[in-house]
Amino acid sequence: MAVGCGLITGVLTARMLLPEGRGTLAALLFWPQWASIIAALSINESVTYRVSTMKADVDRVVATGLWLSVTIALLFAGVAASLLPYLLGVERSDYVLLGQAYMLAFVPLTAVSLAIAGMYRGRMEFRVLNLLRLCAPFVYLLTLLALWALGRISVESVMLASFLGTAAAAALGILMWGRRGLLLPSKAEVARLLGLCWQFHPAALLLLIATQMDRIALVSLFEDVDIGLYVVALTAAATVLNIVTQSFATVIFPAVSRRQEESAKKEVFVKSLRYSMALMTLITVPLLAALPWLLPLVFGDEFESAAGLSVLLAVAYVPQALRQIAIRGLRGFEDGRPGTIAELTAVTVFAVLFWPLTGSLGLAGIALALFLANIASFGYLVVYLRRKYALRFVEYHGFRYSTIVGLLSLLRAQLVRGRSI
Repeated sequence: MAVGCGLITGVLTARMLLPEGRGTLAALLFWPQWASIIAALSINESVTYRVSTMKADVDRVVATGLWLSVTIALLFAGVAASLLPYLLGVERSDYVLLGQAYMLAFVPLTAVSLAIAGMYRGRMEFRVLNLLRLCAPFVYLLTLLALWALGRISVESVMLASFLGTAAAAALGILMWGRRGLLLPSKAEVARLLGLCWQFHPAALLLLIATQMDRIALVSLFEDVDIGLYVVALTAAATVLNIVTQSFATVIFPAVSRRQEESAKKEVFVKSLRYSMALMTLITVPLLAALPWLLPLVFGDEFESAAGLSVLLAVAYVPQALRQIAIRGLRGFEDGRPGTIAELTAVTVFAVLFWPLTGSLGLAGIALALFLANIASFGYLVVYLRRKYALRFVEYHGFRYSTIVGLLSLLRAQLVRGRSI
């Protein structure tokens, strides 16, 4: 549902703002989103782990995580806002004040949502978690539709709609958590959470760079029109696949970490990788055939030149998604080091290939560099799983008939269960 709202908002903003305006919007939203992930310090992941292992007072853990997250976010938002004129560049100087105001509000509000969501993920209360996740894109979409009906769509008004969605999600999280969020933080719990942060956050930062490195290069070096074309191509290519990624990445961490025996952890880990790979294969093959005519049909003829790029990005996204799922699963073993190395591998390969490939292929060169970087990174994880856990690729790949049948049976059971609720 949240992904559907995101897709509709993406279509609306692309059609109303056209490539140049969509590129400007992407550049303005990019740095606050980056800042919010950096400032989160993986406290939300640490809360998830503490709650999922059932070794702590949940109320005290979440309250401590909430206060810690907001304090760090406020400090970091101020620093990031002061750097924004340099990050946006001279060509976007007219939007600096708007971007700074958005930064100062967005980063702390996101910290609130992440901390509370970390608790619900740790308790595996996914219906509540999905409600929290749906709130921001749903309010964003409703505001955007109202602006569209009034004929008031602009870069500034879309930024306002995005802010309202973020604020609504934070408010809902606080409302659902209630008075328990007013508990004072525990010094002992602060130490425990920060200790886990040191394990999780280096990999999280590298994950951020590795999954956003194409957009870092894009926003820093390309014009707004090119940015708009690339963002729309990426939206068309990755939106559906992102549903699979987020679903498995959300579940695999608490599901693995709450198992006590390593054999049980392995069983959950292998099953998750196998099913996610099978599902991505079933989605990607028809998607590649449909993208060349689907993209201009949905987003408008102004974006037709991005159709080929969207095909390349869809192919590049698959190994990236599998890497994310595997890294989240390994965190359930308290094994964060391979995630750090995998992300560093992706960043290094992309950095080496980016300049020569974009110099000769333009935007397509970014997609090709991204694909090769993701392949190299996931390849490292395949080797690591074989050496450390004796898991061969044949055990968790999803390209076998029995896996496809099992996956379809699981999806059918979930569908029947959903209808009966």
